[in-house]
Amino acid sequence: MKLYCGHIECKWTHNERLEHIYFRQKYGDELFRAINTAGEMTMRRYNSPTLPADMYKRVDFYVTPDSGKAATLFLLKWAWRLDQS
Repeated sequence: MKLYCGHIECKWTHNERLEHIYFRQKYGDELFRAINTAGEMTMRRYNSPTLPADMYKRVDFYVTPDSGKAATLFLLKWAWRLDQS
């Protein structure tokens, strides 16, 4: 099960490390740590719908929770926050 966690928009020249920094700035360190504890974070990149597409991209962040205790606690605590942005 893949859950949508949020999105950012940045330049195509920015690497994955900067994308994680921007996500943490927008959504907070606590959510970022909870996502990485609960499962695997994946990203989907495509042209920005609001900015010039030749220079900017939109990055959607998803989490695939493990089937463990950390994933259950993540869903209980953060379910209200997912799929909103």
